[in-house]
Amino acid sequence: MDRMSALETFVTAVDTGSLNKTSQHMDVSQSAVSQQLRKLENHFGQALLIRSTAGVKPTGPGQTVYARAQAILREYSHMIDDLGYQSSHVTGTLRIGISLCLQNVGLSDALVAMKTTWPDLNLSLSLVSQQVDLTRDPLDLALLIGEQSAIGGIRRKLADVNTALYAHVDLFGATPPQTIEDLSPKSMVRCPFEMDETQLVLTKDGVRVTQDISTGISVNSPEMLLQAVMNKMGFAKLPHPLAKPHVDAGQLVPLLPDYLVPSNPIYLLYPERGAMTHTMRVVSERMQDVLRDTAYAKDI
Repeated sequence: MDRMSALETFVTAVDTGSLNKTSQHMDVSQSAVSQQLRKLENHFGQALLIRSTAGVKPTGPGQTVYARAQAILREYSHMIDDLGYQSSHVTGTLRIGISLCLQNVGLSDALVAMKTTWPDLNLSLSLVSQQVDLTRDPLDLALLIGEQSAIGGIRRKLADVNTALYAHVDLFGATPPQTIEDLSPKSMVRCPFEMDETQLVLTKDGVRVTQDISTGISVNSPEMLLQAVMNKMGFAKLPHPLAKPHVDAGQLVPLLPDYLVPSNPIYLLYPERGAMTHTMRVVSERMQDVLRDTAYAKDI
């Protein structure tokens, strides 16, 4: 029995509460997961998991093994890093979730291109829209924007997306808004992570100001956000590079240029169970490099 692999499988089973989720995460069959866990229990001579139709949870001894296994796996990762083995070896399988609002900033292409440099690296990319739960979703890393809801992980801020308010030139007619209150007759187009927001928050002369603004429509990509604004469905926060060509063409106008729109943070979400592996760090650093190079975001 590969004890390190068995401990990783056990920790994943406790984290996800599901043998099916564990098999997806480990990229093995569910029967292989069950067999590995039974061998681990035989090795310790105690039941480590309570199995039911609702899933799995640790027994008393299982909780002890879980805590110790987390530390062992973390130290093993650190040992490999200290040896410097991975300086030329980025291997394994990573499942990465990318926010729908970040799907067109070059991340997917950059990650796929990493296969050329590290052919032993396997990446599984998926788009995520609403809540991300690393304890249940088969993801190793997730890249989120704004206050997109997340469970079971640690956030690390990678960059900020700078935006301003824009509207179609005809939305407000001949009288453009001069104050935040002037925006209230119109609806706002929002991304999913802003859906629970009922107020628009801006800053003027260093003072935070707010205004109740209804949501007219929610869309899940910058391009759809732009299209909704172009169709006069409301005004929106848009990244400057996305809006500029349409401002230059006389189709869009910036709103309230004397007000500052708070930037939207981009977060990396990774599991709580210990430090990231070398492969996870390499991939996350590459994603940060891509964000640094794109005009949509600024590095922090």
